[in-house]
Amino acid sequence: MRPLTYASLALVVLIVSWAVFRVVVRRDYQRHGKLTPLAVFMEYVAIGSWVGFTYANVPRDWPAVHVGPGLEVVGSILFYGGLALTLLSMTSLGFGRSHGRSVTQLRQSGFYRWSRNPQAVAFVAAIIGNLALWPSWKNLVSLVLLVVLLRLMVHTEEEHLQRVFGAEYDQYCRRVPRFVGLRTGGE
Repeated sequence: MRPLTYASLALVVLIVSWAVFRVVVRRDYQRHGKLTPLAVFMEYVAIGSWVGFTYANVPRDWPAVHVGPGLEVVGSILFYGGLALTLLSMTSLGFGRSHGRSVTQLRQSGFYRWSRNPQAVAFVAAIIGNLALWPSWKNLVSLVLLVVLLRLMVHTEEEHLQRVFGAEYDQYCRRVPRFVGLRTGGE
């Protein structure tokens, strides 16, 4: 694929993601206090556009690049471990709550003791593992797009959680980092 076409598709993914998370999802949270089935579907469209972009650009001879055994082990651990932790964190929160259904209690236990967004952290780890296993500039661009997409999603969700839980959420933000790291001071 030509670089200009690739860049154009990347821009389309960003525009779709912005429209979904900052317009559709945000509006649902503001109007209904939860996501409607249409907004959940649109979230899947945004994430699906990233998946489609990523895998439409996989070379025909993929995975042609052979990495050394050390990188293969690290990449495999990150990839499979990240996917497993993504599913575990979604399961621990509950499928409905993971998809913006009504939230009546702020989850602060389990994976949510260490990160306010463990699903996003785990999924990014999986994609970093993918990049380690099959290094390419296209996989790197895909990772960057994913980080931007997740940042849009998280920003929208955090606005909603702050409206719903107020001071309790502010205190949680001071204690637990948005993604990973040391105490954040509320970001």
